[in-house]
Amino acid sequence: MRRAICGESRVHKTALLIGLSRYPASLATAVELAQIADRAGCWGVGIGDGQSVHGDVYVAAFASLSKTVSARVATITTNVVTRHWSVHAAAARSLAEVAPDRFVLGLSTGDGAVYRVGLRPQRWADLESTVSQIRDQSPASLTIHIAASGPVGAEVAGRVGDAIILSTGIDAEAARMLTTRARAARAAQGVPKPLEVWAVVPTYITLSRADNASAIDRLMPSIVAFTRFAFSSTFDEKNVPDEFHSFVRQQLAEYTHDHHAGYGDVNPNVHLFDSSPKVRSYLVNRMSLVGTADECARRLMEFGVEAGIDGVWLSCGVPEGLEIARRAAAVVAALN
Repeated sequence: MRRAICGESRVHKTALLIGLSRYPASLATAVELAQIADRAGCWGVGIGDGQSVHGDVYVAAFASLSKTVSARVATITTNVVTRHWSVHAAAARSLAEVAPDRFVLGLSTGDGAVYRVGLRPQRWADLESTVSQIRDQSPASLTIHIAASGPVGAEVAGRVGDAIILSTGIDAEAARMLTTRARAARAAQGVPKPLEVWAVVPTYITLSRADNASAIDRLMPSIVAFTRFAFSSTFDEKNVPDEFHSFVRQQLAEYTHDHHAGYGDVNPNVHLFDSSPKVRSYLVNRMSLVGTADECARRLMEFGVEAGIDGVWLSCGVPEGLEIARRAAAVVAALN
């Protein structure tokens, strides 16, 4: 059985690390999330990069590192489209002075932060070479996590990352397939350091089971956004039932980045799967973690053991995300 060890380095593969993440709606809320994670004994706090809507990820990282003691502070995730690789390297050098070995650079090819300003994601081959450039100009101890949802991204993460962040929901079979591909690519590259495997999942921890249905409705913007990131490119090695492929692909073609994971009054993305309750239910169950603290802890423990992963980022993206993050302390305690 896995147990959670947060706030200290994992020594044995019997630990499930827990991180809390969300966009920095303001500098104050970013720091508050970091302090919640720090007090709860979580491994770390993740700060999303959405520069066209939210505050700056590196200003939030600096403030969060300055106001915490042991939690890692990670970009979950940033990209090398809206920010040049040299900007990331310079930030890593500066943050290493603030809190040695506590900053983690989370990267991917770019999603909402890129599309919302009219740009396109980076090619995986370009990201792979970019990571080498960042490492050349950063502290040797810099840890880099790479978020991926498909075979090509998994291979890149395996070759150049310290960890892969799987963005395919709570599905052990998909996690195992992508992990196998990432580790095979790592072995072929001759990288001796073991690859850590993380998952990220939109989370809403409720006070009672009676609140679960309304929590799902609140979380739908994130559920659909994560679904788009996971399945818009390919279904290969993702363990999605064949019968759902056509409908999911068709509906995701209607996704609008103007409302990417948005929690305003009008977000048409949340209704993309309403016409098929069966598919909607499948995606809700796979792409989110909803329930009481005990229910969430139990599901995480089962997923962690079955998938063989090292950690999970709980994405608390709803407007009341700080309260959800506070409730996550009970999940950490239950896992312990």
